[in-house]
Amino acid sequence: TAGLFPVDFVKLMTMKLLQPFNGRIELYESWRGQFQSNVHWQDIGIQLKVQALRYCLQDNVKQIAAMLDANTASPTQSYLSTVQYLETKFGGERLIDVKKAEIRNFPTVRDDDAMAVSKFVLLIKMYRASLKAHGMEEEFDTYSVFSEIHDRLSRRVQRELCKFKRMKNIDGKFASDLLECLS
Repeated sequence: TAGLFPVDFVKLMTMKLLQPFNGRIELYESWRGQFQSNVHWQDIGIQLKVQALRYCLQDNVKQIAAMLDANTASPTQSYLSTVQYLETKFGGERLIDVKKAEIRNFPTVRDDDAMAVSKFVLLIKMYRASLKAHGMEEEFDTYSVFSEIHDRLSRRVQRELCKFKRMKNIDGKFASDLLECLS
């Protein structure tokens, strides 16, 4: 539409297409995908990208972006350093760490509580679904996830897991094997 200034165009575009990012790590991957496809990879010029990025960040995240702006010489450098900061602070490995920390909140499975084992299996399945929803399903079968889950089991249940793995001739330490054993 004629008569719209670039800032108005960016605000209109981002209001319609993007939710502002509020700094919650578990929401970053989804927000980043939307931002990249609607702004970052578009041929709209660096000034519009900078404006869109600023508009798409809520105040707590925007303050950090403003500090980066103060230390950069050009809009391109400012934009790229802010995007890199967001990726370092909220993306990839940080989300994996947050997801693994969720396991530490699982209750420890006691030997004498069959219901606790059922609840634990349900928590593991929900955890796996959560990883899948974040596009991180392959993380489920890493040793560190196995180790975190394994540590929440009683010694007796850990021994049962070892017997199960020997019986099934399983060599690795994968959470999916652990889940199969407990189910």
